[in-house]
Amino acid sequence: MKSIFILSFLLFCSWAYAQKPFRVAFYNVENFFDTKNDSLTADDDFTPEGSYHWTYKRFEKKKTHIAKTIAALGGDNMVAVLGMCEIENKNVLQSLLYYSPLKNAGYKMIHYNSPDKRGIDVAMLYHHKRFNVLHSYAIKVSFESRPEETTRDILYVKGIADNADTLNIFVCHAPSRRGGESASRFKRIDFANILKKHCDSIFSLCDSAKIIIMGDFNDFPDDVSMREVLNADIECPGAGASKLYNLMGSLQAEGSGSYKFRGEWNMLDQIIVSKNLLTSSGFRTTCDGAKIFRAAFLLEPDDKYFSDKPFRTYSGPRYLGGFSDHLPVFCDFIK
Repeated sequence: MKSIFILSFLLFCSWAYAQKPFRVAFYNVENFFDTKNDSLTADDDFTPEGSYHWTYKRFEKKKTHIAKTIAALGGDNMVAVLGMCEIENKNVLQSLLYYSPLKNAGYKMIHYNSPDKRGIDVAMLYHHKRFNVLHSYAIKVSFESRPEETTRDILYVKGIADNADTLNIFVCHAPSRRGGESASRFKRIDFANILKKHCDSIFSLCDSAKIIIMGDFNDFPDDVSMREVLNADIECPGAGASKLYNLMGSLQAEGSGSYKFRGEWNMLDQIIVSKNLLTSSGFRTTCDGAKIFRAAFLLEPDDKYFSDKPFRTYSGPRYLGGFSDHLPVFCDFIK
């Protein structure tokens, strides 16, 4: 009798979660550093004595801001999977999960140290009742023409969503445009090539594999690295040969963006899905399923270029006390 009750309870829980959207989100949190000086990385600016005067009080405020954003981003439900970038280390994530308003939210984390010279990494949070991790690993990124340079790893996670569908998730933070867009383009192309090879490897094993790619790509959906190298369509899927579709293409066409630069909104933060997540009868989303999270508390007036802009933590070395220079992006999946 007891076993029947347990089985019925588990079936009910599976049904209950199946009725809720499975929200996947990505957030560049803008330099989430602790206050300690790591002798192995260039993090000196983010110490109390550094140029940013990064104190424990400022760290605590930043942590509370991130927790507030994650809670609000979930809407009526909790975010099931959240990719993050500009995370310094596992310590700041543990502080976020265990010593902030998120402490009883049920999140777990996946993080690997990467060889980025500033010491910033990507990471993933997931709600343990909605996503069961099967395995994960870090994918090293290198540049053919400059093998001595390093950058952030790509995080790969395979798991089961709502006890039903297997997902292959990539969390990315592509090389920046520091030094100019054209001069740094080869780095983002190499990055996209590595990501593409891993996606192709998954498709070679299972043509109907369900893949979600998210991250700050420091390029737009129609740039060479995304449209041609990764081969992610920006038009709603038809009979094209590409197996990937960039959900942010239509938002970019509307002039929307997650990051504002010199008065222009740029669509740097993106969510890309395998086409069968748009066409299958099971776990799926829609071509217009991706959104930019524009909560009022994440924005401030843009006095120079009008309208609004992200309420960031720093503007250069000047402390503003805001949330991030990027807005989160998200997408709901249903079954």
